[in-house]
Amino acid sequence: MFTPRLIPVMLSALLLASCGGAPTESAPPTGDTPPDGVMAQLLKDLNAARGKAQQCGTQRFPAASPVTWNTQLTAAAHAHALDMANRNYFDHVSPEGGLMEQRVEAAGYVNWRELGENIAAGYTASTVMQGWLDSEKHCATLMDPLLREVGISVVETVSPGNKYANYWVQDFGTR
Repeated sequence: MFTPRLIPVMLSALLLASCGGAPTESAPPTGDTPPDGVMAQLLKDLNAARGKAQQCGTQRFPAASPVTWNTQLTAAAHAHALDMANRNYFDHVSPEGGLMEQRVEAAGYVNWRELGENIAAGYTASTVMQGWLDSEKHCATLMDPLLREVGISVVETVSPGNKYANYWVQDFGTR
C-alpha cells in the first residue's frame, strides 16, 4: 500500500525514468562509458563464468568468449528493472505484453541477430550471479556463445509493498 508521503517519491521516480533513468547505483552509463562499482564486478564475474565450461542443468557448455558492455542494452535492462520495481511484478513480459525485443529496440539496440535476457529478484550483488548459474535456463543464456554484448542493471525498490527488495536484469545481444 502506498502512503501519501511516497507519492512525491514515486512521481519523481517516474519523471526521472521518462527522462532516461532513475537515480540508482546502476543507472545506465552514457556514451561508451564502461561500468564501475557493482556493475563492473558483475561483468567481471559474468566473463569469469563464461571463461570456463559450465554444467547448466542437463546441458554442458564449453567456455565461451567474454561479452562486452553495451550501454543500449544497459538502458533496456535498466528500464525493465525499473518497470518491474515500480509496478511490483516479476516477469520477462510486461503486464501489457511488452517483450525484450521491443525494449532493446526502444533503447536503440537495433539490427540485432541474437538476444537473451536473465532476470532475478531479491538477490544481493554477491549472490545474483550464482543464482543465474544455478538455474538451467539462465545459465544457458549466460553461456550462449552467440551472445557477445551485455547490459546489466539493478533497481532497489522504494515501496514497502513490493514483494522484492530489488530487481536485476541482464540483457544480452549480438549485432
